[in-house]
Amino acid sequence: MDIDLISLLKYFNRKERFFLIGQALGNKDFKISEEFRDLISKKIDIDIPQDAFAAMDYHLDWIYASLYCAERGATEFITENPNKKLNSNQEDVDFILAFERDSIYHIILIEAKAETGWTNSQFLSKAERLKFVFGDDNYLWHNVKPYFLITSPRKPVNLKLDALPTYLKRSMDDIWFQLNVPDYLIKITRCDETGRPSIVGNKWKVEQT
Repeated sequence: MDIDLISLLKYFNRKERFFLIGQALGNKDFKISEEFRDLISKKIDIDIPQDAFAAMDYHLDWIYASLYCAERGATEFITENPNKKLNSNQEDVDFILAFERDSIYHIILIEAKAETGWTNSQFLSKAERLKFVFGDDNYLWHNVKPYFLITSPRKPVNLKLDALPTYLKRSMDDIWFQLNVPDYLIKITRCDETGRPSIVGNKWKVEQT
């Protein structure tokens, strides 16, 4: 078993949807498009190679374990579980890209919101988990550079970016990019007899998102 960081990230990736979507679209390695590579390359100011590792719904625990195993140079051991946080929840990142260049491993984490929008409670939770994975302001790992990006149809407002650890903090313009979502999407809304949205209503209707 190879124990370089990129290989370990691949080994931990056990999401069924990754393999199903890759097989269904004839792109089993989840190779990203040239257009998307160019977009993200500009956001992080470094060219992303065609063969960068990419995956969806990637557990943050898997990133921590990959980093730990790569730095230790082994996968066969029993070690301490810091504050019992590993394997304690299923928090993930919507999309991950990773590649090695000039002996530095670059890990790009992308979080997306299409309809629900960003809330500070969700963002703060994600920020705390990122601090566990990569370290607080004292960065944990050698030869690894992480990035955190967010995407949504509209730029978030009043999002507390200061919650991120120092090495991930950037301006909103630098951290955000637009997610292209069709404008014809519709949704189900639970409502009362007058059509007013209600979580206890016994009616439903269709609305434009």
